[in-house]
Amino acid sequence: MNQNNLKARLKNGEVLYGAFSTIHHSAVSELMALSGIDFVILDGEHSALTPESAEGLYIAAERRDFNCVTRIGENHPQRIQKFLDSGAQSVLIPMVNN
Repeated sequence: MNQNNLKARLKNGEVLYGAFSTIHHSAVSELMALSGIDFVILDGEHSALTPESAEGLYIAAERRDFNCVTRIGENHPQRIQKFLDSGAQSVLIPMVNN
Protein backbone atom coordinates (compact mmCIF):
# COMPACT_ATOMS: atom_id res chain seq x y z
CA MET A 1 0.00 0.00 0.00
CA ASN A 2 1.27 3.45 -0.90
CA GLN A 3 2.06 5.90 1.85
CA ASN A 4 -0.68 8.43 2.48
CA ASN A 5 1.13 11.75 2.66
CA LEU A 6 -1.83 14.16 2.53
CA LYS A 7 -1.83 14.94 6.25
CA ALA A 8 1.92 15.60 6.34
CA ARG A 9 1.75 17.82 3.26
CA LEU A 10 -1.11 19.86 4.77
CA LYS A 11 0.76 20.14 8.07
CA ASN A 12 3.77 21.50 6.14
CA GLY A 13 1.55 24.25 4.74
CA GLU A 14 1.40 22.97 1.18
CA VAL A 15 -1.53 23.97 -0.98
CA LEU A 16 -3.18 20.84 -2.33
CA TYR A 17 -5.63 20.58 -5.20
CA GLY A 18 -8.33 17.97 -5.49
CA ALA A 19 -11.69 17.15 -7.00
CA PHE A 20 -14.91 15.38 -6.09
CA SER A 21 -16.02 12.37 -8.08
CA THR A 22 -19.33 10.53 -8.14
CA ILE A 23 -18.28 8.35 -11.07
CA HIS A 24 -17.43 4.84 -9.93
CA HIS A 25 -15.16 3.63 -12.70
CA SER A 26 -11.48 2.89 -12.18
CA ALA A 27 -10.55 4.70 -15.40
CA VAL A 28 -11.81 7.95 -13.87
CA SER A 29 -9.53 7.49 -10.85
CA GLU A 30 -6.58 6.88 -13.16
CA LEU A 31 -7.40 9.92 -15.30
CA MET A 32 -7.62 12.13 -12.22
CA ALA A 33 -4.26 10.81 -11.07
CA LEU A 34 -2.77 11.74 -14.45
CA SER A 35 -4.37 15.20 -14.40
CA GLY A 36 -1.88 16.57 -11.88
CA ILE A 37 -4.23 17.11 -8.94
CA ASP A 38 -3.13 15.87 -5.52
CA PHE A 39 -6.19 13.86 -4.48
CA VAL A 40 -9.77 12.95 -5.32
CA ILE A 41 -12.71 12.77 -2.94
CA LEU A 42 -14.86 9.77 -3.82
CA ASP A 43 -18.35 10.89 -2.85
CA GLY A 44 -20.31 8.17 -1.12
CA GLU A 45 -22.72 10.58 0.55
CA HIS A 46 -24.51 11.73 -2.59
CA SER A 47 -23.87 8.75 -4.85
CA ALA A 48 -24.21 4.98 -4.79
CA LEU A 49 -20.59 4.31 -3.76
CA THR A 50 -20.25 1.11 -1.75
CA PRO A 51 -17.20 -0.50 -0.18
CA GLU A 52 -17.32 -3.08 -2.99
CA SER A 53 -17.41 -0.51 -5.79
CA ALA A 54 -14.79 1.65 -4.08
CA GLU A 55 -12.25 -1.17 -3.91
CA GLY A 56 -11.52 -1.00 -7.66
CA LEU A 57 -11.12 2.77 -7.42
CA TYR A 58 -8.59 2.38 -4.60
CA ILE A 59 -6.61 -0.17 -6.60
CA ALA A 60 -6.53 2.10 -9.68
CA ALA A 61 -5.39 5.06 -7.59
CA GLU A 62 -2.72 2.98 -5.88
CA ARG A 63 -1.27 1.97 -9.25
CA ARG A 64 -0.70 5.67 -9.96
CA ASP A 65 0.50 6.53 -6.42
CA PHE A 66 -2.56 8.77 -6.06
CA ASN A 67 -4.52 9.63 -2.92
CA CYS A 68 -8.25 9.02 -2.53
CA VAL A 69 -10.33 10.48 0.26
CA THR A 70 -13.64 8.69 0.71
CA ARG A 71 -16.64 10.74 1.76
CA ILE A 72 -18.70 8.12 3.54
CA GLY A 73 -22.47 8.44 3.40
CA GLU A 74 -23.19 8.05 7.08
CA ASN A 75 -21.43 8.51 10.38
CA HIS A 76 -21.66 4.91 11.54
CA PRO A 77 -18.59 2.98 12.75
CA GLN A 78 -19.48 -0.27 10.97
CA ARG A 79 -20.03 1.54 7.65
CA ILE A 80 -16.75 3.42 8.03
CA GLN A 81 -14.89 0.20 8.85
CA LYS A 82 -16.17 -1.50 5.69
CA PHE A 83 -14.64 1.26 3.55
CA LEU A 84 -11.38 1.04 5.50
CA ASP A 85 -11.37 -2.73 5.00
CA SER A 86 -11.82 -2.16 1.25
CA GLY A 87 -8.67 -0.03 1.14
CA ALA A 88 -9.65 3.54 2.01
CA GLN A 89 -6.67 5.48 3.33
CA SER A 90 -8.53 8.68 4.22
CA VAL A 91 -12.16 9.26 5.08
CA LEU A 92 -14.34 12.33 5.29
CA ILE A 93 -17.22 11.78 7.73
CA PRO A 94 -20.49 13.72 7.36
CA MET A 95 -22.69 14.93 10.20
CA VAL A 96 -19.94 15.38 12.77
CA ASN A 97 -21.36 18.04 15.07
CA ASN A 98 -18.88 18.09 17.94
